[in-house]
Amino acid sequence: MALSLGAMPAVGEQRIAVREVLPANPASELVAKQIQHLVGSELVMLVEKAQAEGSCEAVIVDIGSTITEARATEKKLMDEGYAPKNLVIEELRVGTFIDGVVGIGDGDVTWIMQVTDGDGKLIADDKGFLGEDKVAEAAEAIARSLFDKLCKKKAYRAKGGYNDLTIDHTVCDLTKPFELPGTGASAGILFSLAPQGDGGSFTVGGMATGVPWSGTGNYTVSLDSGGGAMALTGAWKITTPVGAFGDSGTIKLTLTKAEGCGTEEKKAAPAAKTPPEQKKRKG
Repeated sequence: MALSLGAMPAVGEQRIAVREVLPANPASELVAKQIQHLVGSELVMLVEKAQAEGSCEAVIVDIGSTITEARATEKKLMDEGYAPKNLVIEELRVGTFIDGVVGIGDGDVTWIMQVTDGDGKLIADDKGFLGEDKVAEAAEAIARSLFDKLCKKKAYRAKGGYNDLTIDHTVCDLTKPFELPGTGASAGILFSLAPQGDGGSFTVGGMATGVPWSGTGNYTVSLDSGGGAMALTGAWKITTPVGAFGDSGTIKLTLTKAEGCGTEEKKAAPAAKTPPEQKKRKG
């Protein structure tokens, strides 16, 4: 497994470690070790590829027993005077941990994996089963699922609506605060989203057809290899000269992977540059 030891994390960098995969029973000890090693190796490849493409700011950190024991030995040698005192042993900086339980029974290998932050808060999970002769395939599926949930720095096109509200917008990075503007008759309405875990919170404001909107709520995001979905659930109201009218519900959006940010705006730009004189001559 590739190592990243003691390096200062870049700004916004997510440092992930596969900490421990436990066997559900004595018969599962070997497969638990295999899954832990294979998931770690597969995650390294997925993350390094995404880093090269500029679509993920993460590092897989090896915190295996061999590494930690070697670092403890280095410190002991320094303390006892067998190594220079001015050597610096950097702390292994990790903010995201992957743990799990793996078992074998009834011809299947089953797993439950959890991703937590440094405070133990659950960030994501994955569970499933495959035939016990498909350990490598199981590890690959686990790594892919966790990667999709952890490395969300990709551009997605969010499209959908609720009643008269329509949204069609490309989001550059789901892990950072972003906005979803209304389109068509709902142009002028703006949803501001603050990510946290597998979702976050949002506020809505702005004006559509001269009517001000306001509201708040929460949202969830689910991703897979092809895209995913976003659901914004909350309450909002419009204020008119004859009074305020409220509503609540869930705005469902489909997420599809986009090549980059602002794709729709770039495609629409040439039409806006057509000189007015040409339009008149065509008419």
